[in-house]
Amino acid sequence: MEQFVNIYGQKGKIMKIYYSILGLALFSLVACSPRYKIEKIYIPPKNNLKCVEKCKQEKYKCEKECESKKKSCLDKAIIRSKRIYTQQEKIYQKRLEVYFKQYDRYLSEYNQWRDKFLRLNEDYQYYSRKCSIDKSWCDERDYYKKILDNWIKLKPKKPIKPKEPSFNKILKEQQSLCLRDCCCNTNFDICFQSCGGKVLLKKICVENCD
Repeated sequence: MEQFVNIYGQKGKIMKIYYSILGLALFSLVACSPRYKIEKIYIPPKNNLKCVEKCKQEKYKCEKECESKKKSCLDKAIIRSKRIYTQQEKIYQKRLEVYFKQYDRYLSEYNQWRDKFLRLNEDYQYYSRKCSIDKSWCDERDYYKKILDNWIKLKPKKPIKPKEPSFNKILKEQQSLCLRDCCCNTNFDICFQSCGGKVLLKKICVENCD
């Protein structure tokens, strides 16, 4: 039996070493794996360069308009955020006032509940000790145990404090609405190809390359 345990223990150690080596090998494999990115290759048409130039101008115009719209949107986001925060702050203050009233009532009810709990628990512990000496007192112990269990279920619940609004969170949510893509690059690709050009996607290694 002892020999079996020793053999089993040695096998366990061997397996731990094996999995450790395997884990390190897999980690090294992943860490040293090449990392790629996709780039676009633009092949212009041979005889329609004016059309391509027009596509570039439209793209430049689109980007300028997009930047202007984004700046305007961000400015409006600040105004909206202030208005939303003011509204939420008013609601928060009202809820906070209600919460404090509920909390005062909770403290009063809890103190009453605790006082009775302590008395019941004291009686239960008293009759538990007597029961351990004389079994004739066990019914009395069980009686207080039942009352105590029921009383524990009646423990007052602490009210939940309302969450204070965060202006930074509101602002971030409103600013996220300004991050929509204007599709300038997509429209340029369509325009470029309509001029007879080609847009190719090429997978390029950027890290851990051979």
